[in-house]
Amino acid sequence: MHTYERKFYDTCYLIYMNKMKNLEVSSEVAMRESISAVKHEFLAEGIEISENEFRSWVTKIWSEIKIEMSDSVLSTGNKENQHDYKYSESSFFWKRYMIKLKEKNRDAKTIGEIDKITDEILNLIIPPATGEIFDRKGLVLGYVQSGKTANFIGVINKAFDRGYDLIIVLAGMSDALRKQTQERINYEVLNGNQGLEMDDINYVCALTSDVDDFRYRHMGRELDLNKKTICVVKKNPSVLRDLIKYIGNSDISNFNRNVLIIDDEADQASVNTAVATKGEGPKTVNKLIRQLLRLFDRKSYIGYTATPFANFLINTEEDHSEVGRDLFPKDFVISLPKPRGYYGPEEYFNDLAKERNPLRFIDYSESTELAKISDDEAVIPSGLSEAIRHFLIVAAIRELSEQRSNHNSMLIHVSQLTKGHKILLKVVNRYFKVLKTKILNTDTTMLELLKKEYDEIMFHSNKWKNKRVGICSWSKTLELIKKNIGKVELMMFNGESKDVLDYSNYSKVGKHVIVIGGNKISRGLTLEGLTISYYARPTKIMDTLMQMARWFGYRENYIDICRVYTTKELAEQFSDIANAMIEIREELEKMRKSGKKPSEFAIRMKTHPTMILTSKLKMQNAKLAIVNYEGRLVQTRNFGDGKKFYENNMNATKLLLGSLEKKRVISGVGKKLSYHLFSEVSVSRIKKFLEQYETINSYRADSKLMKKYIEYANSMNELRNWSVAVVEGYEGGYKVELPNVYIKNAIYRRKNEFDNYRGGHPDIKALVSGNNEEFLDMALKNIDLNDTARITNRRKRSGTEGLLLIYPLNPNVSTFEKVDVKFTSKLVPIGIAISFPFSEKNMDEKLYLYNKSIKTNVGVRL
Repeated sequence: MHTYERKFYDTCYLIYMNKMKNLEVSSEVAMRESISAVKHEFLAEGIEISENEFRSWVTKIWSEIKIEMSDSVLSTGNKENQHDYKYSESSFFWKRYMIKLKEKNRDAKTIGEIDKITDEILNLIIPPATGEIFDRKGLVLGYVQSGKTANFIGVINKAFDRGYDLIIVLAGMSDALRKQTQERINYEVLNGNQGLEMDDINYVCALTSDVDDFRYRHMGRELDLNKKTICVVKKNPSVLRDLIKYIGNSDISNFNRNVLIIDDEADQASVNTAVATKGEGPKTVNKLIRQLLRLFDRKSYIGYTATPFANFLINTEEDHSEVGRDLFPKDFVISLPKPRGYYGPEEYFNDLAKERNPLRFIDYSESTELAKISDDEAVIPSGLSEAIRHFLIVAAIRELSEQRSNHNSMLIHVSQLTKGHKILLKVVNRYFKVLKTKILNTDTTMLELLKKEYDEIMFHSNKWKNKRVGICSWSKTLELIKKNIGKVELMMFNGESKDVLDYSNYSKVGKHVIVIGGNKISRGLTLEGLTISYYARPTKIMDTLMQMARWFGYRENYIDICRVYTTKELAEQFSDIANAMIEIREELEKMRKSGKKPSEFAIRMKTHPTMILTSKLKMQNAKLAIVNYEGRLVQTRNFGDGKKFYENNMNATKLLLGSLEKKRVISGVGKKLSYHLFSEVSVSRIKKFLEQYETINSYRADSKLMKKYIEYANSMNELRNWSVAVVEGYEGGYKVELPNVYIKNAIYRRKNEFDNYRGGHPDIKALVSGNNEEFLDMALKNIDLNDTARITNRRKRSGTEGLLLIYPLNPNVSTFEKVDVKFTSKLVPIGIAISFPFSEKNMDEKLYLYNKSIKTNVGVRL
């Protein structure tokens, strides 16, 4: 272990244990403060550790030290609105809710934690007793699939206890999610209506049911807020318009009542994506929510989300003449603690090499083939067929271990396209029929394969020290597989399907289902007993990717047999998001300590070189600092579809090469590349080249962001010395004419492989083929490069030096066939790659973006 890494762990753990002796400090807060203290100590001692390295240590210590569920992190400066009311068991609605939680086998500690957190929220939104106008907006930050619904149902019950008359729940955008939320509220809020008269003070009138969303034409009476009222609606324009019309046509005295709007998945649809510079008004759903709020003088709005990037970037200054202020959480943000038994991105993705890791990597080619599957006669790929077999095995193991029938679900998510779902369903269904026949007919080869996979699952389970051996013998497991295989339902769940995930009707026997879907299963919806996930849908948007992870949640009793099949690239992206969310919560803790409210404290959010935090329309109000390319190899992957693109990049390359002098040719032998290496290149020429060179789809590389990063590094006297290498192939005979360089063989990429057009642009998948290229300049300096890990070798590159690789590409390959350009020796596709060193300075502070409408000094906040 690295000497400083050992020191970090030892010091951090010692500080943490001392803090935990103070019973008033939660374990989560103690850990955050310990990490901050060690960072201060390192800086004071002059120990310079790269930010990426430090983040990896932080990530590891979070995953290794068990942090119990702790107090929530309250981030607000609105002290005048805080109360200190504590709920007793005599509170009618809360007392009833506690009974429901006990019926769901929630232990006393968990109920106490929900009680404490919901107290904090209610203390911020209790209606003033004097009757004056109030308008509060806040945000509750939870974890994906972590029990946010239990929290806001607790808030609903306490809100009815504390004088709220109307509660409106905006339950996502799909019928399935609205129905799921309505069913929870029916049981945990409305179930106590039985035995009460309609004029009882504690009777709650429901404007919606698990069958019907709100419709104006269904309402046979006016809204009467002398009765407590609740409605659960989806964020749909026609539904919201109907609700606004209904309230608007009711008695004007209703407007003086207390109203609470809870917005589940508050970063979806609720955030305004109108382009203000084009004079666009607020987008429909955002506008209607604001219209709804404007109907009332006494109101609170609380958004709930696990991915708050978009909410923190809402314009704090927007005040539309017709619909009022936007939905920025101006008064408070509360970060819910991670619950005990919850397995999220930190547990799944922070240590990809961990023995107990539930990840199973699939080939990139397999995922891309499935994403564009067009033939229902296609052969099912090996990773997906294995995942289906594992689903059958682990479902049986669960039932044997727990001695009861469970819901067991498998998720297959490879694309958002419904057409692809239909074809994939046929492919999976055909394989499943064959699998079922072979198992029931005792096919020897199939049973041997299942036994081998069962052994692997049990071996992995033993590393978790589970007591499954003996209870779950192979003979018992196989017997149960045969029994359950007839129960398995294959279904497509998307905007066009009529299938329903009706787990409630299978409570006694357990539902066994394989679900193929896309966007409809990406938000809020819970797949009960999800054990196997096959996820291969790429996206460059962080919050979108995080919300697709339906496998996060409470898996304590069976996490050892869960599996997530995905690509290594996606797993690394999930890991980066986990780190980003840790930093968000650290920011909220800093805000709490500062005593400022959200409208006075700009939350810093770490940028990423291959992903954006949220959609670009939701980032219009973001001030982008600098994307961090430290210690990364960045290479172009996508190319344009018009002649102008290729001419521009060819000209940029000619201008650069024509200005270079010190050249060395390294000739390849046999099937080895050759290099035309230019040394002592000034950084100004590199920046000028990147300014002119055009990149497509910044998912892989953005020339302008790379230039901005280099300028920032230059301000600290780094990345000032450059080498440029033009890479030449060893076959093909396609000649390329460039200044100071004559290429006999342009580089082949995607030779004899299928077309892979991403977003309508040619995609070569990868440009750099090996260590010889990336570390060419270092090898000439006799730097030891024996380690096969690129990142290890990259650490040996001086922070002052960078390498630009230029690849003149052979256009006579299938990838460029659809491009309407006549390529010649004077015009070819030009790909580039840059090897960025690790910084020898602290480059942390400006590598963020934040809300530019918050008038605050972002500055250095350790």
